[in-house]
Amino acid sequence: MDPVWGQRGDATVMRKLRQAGAIMLGKTVLHEYAIGWPDAETGFPMPKNPWDLNRTAGGSSSGTAIAVAADLAIAGLGTDTGGSIRGPSAFCGLSGIKQTFGLVSKEGCVPLGYSLDHIGPMAHTVWDCAAMLQVMAGYDPNDPSTVDRPVADMFEQMDGSLAGVRIGVPTEHFFTAPGLEPEVKAGVLDAIKAMEAAGATVVEVRVRYAAEAQHALWATMGSEALAYHEPDLRSKPELYGKYTREALLVGMLYMGADFVQAQRVRSIVKTACLALFRPSLGADGDGVDVLITPSRPTVAPLLEGYDTDFLFLGTNFSGIWNVTGQPALCVPCGFSPTTGMPLSMQIVGRPFDEPTVFKVGDAYQRMTDWHLRAPKRVWEAQPA
Repeated sequence: MDPVWGQRGDATVMRKLRQAGAIMLGKTVLHEYAIGWPDAETGFPMPKNPWDLNRTAGGSSSGTAIAVAADLAIAGLGTDTGGSIRGPSAFCGLSGIKQTFGLVSKEGCVPLGYSLDHIGPMAHTVWDCAAMLQVMAGYDPNDPSTVDRPVADMFEQMDGSLAGVRIGVPTEHFFTAPGLEPEVKAGVLDAIKAMEAAGATVVEVRVRYAAEAQHALWATMGSEALAYHEPDLRSKPELYGKYTREALLVGMLYMGADFVQAQRVRSIVKTACLALFRPSLGADGDGVDVLITPSRPTVAPLLEGYDTDFLFLGTNFSGIWNVTGQPALCVPCGFSPTTGMPLSMQIVGRPFDEPTVFKVGDAYQRMTDWHLRAPKRVWEAQPA
């Protein structure tokens, strides 16, 4: 924890939510420093998925996802540096958004990756996420990464219609990646078909440099995380959990030149991704209004035998949007016929065009009830 945080009081996002009337129920547990796989020896319990207690709830914002999915809270906050809002949301059947970088203040939050971090809402419905983001968004002089611009009306386009919306489907990489489970792929494609039947236009697109973006993500995150943690890693490494310590030490493998090259790659990836979009909803041109991909390549994995290296080496459909800074919303789109676990799709938009992203997600939720389903309260039968 930042040593001066306690002297500041609430973080900016908490202060804004309280002022808007939100009632805070408490804090939830996350992965250690938002990067380390839980280690019970240092007080970070294994996150169990409310849909199946033998499976992970994902991370790093696991506690919020568990609390909301289990109806212990109507909504909550998560942080996202490479997918830590969207992963738990996907695994637990929730809606969750990583908004445009710079839209929401991070003041008061311990950083992981200074240029990648986001604080965002997690809830059952897209509408609830939009309501929270409307309050949280805005320039904060205490966070130099926030952008001084008017905050859009998150509900302005939320009319339930998909008429005129152009949806881009990047089949290459996102629907052909190794490890993508057939049930996940089928669930997302079925959702896209349903939106097309409701009036959306679906076009095939190619997201260039998706693989390179992943390398840029880890080089940036590793370097920026080390910049924050290096003094403590050198003076008191034993205070970190073994998985967290291992993850943070990876940052020492990158040189300054690697970090600089990663930023050059980020600019190339961002330019290529933004070129896929038309300037605004309804504008002329062949561009799209949103992209839709799977949120995660698999349903929530079983805890037994879980490969922690998968967190870093596995296919990641979310990290590229931290690299580019674009908004990305996860929405539940079904359940696995085999495991019964939630399926999820990711809706990606133009920078600062959250209203269009919310419009598409909300329209889909008006057609379906996946987001309204709840897990059986299996935890009540478990021993304390």
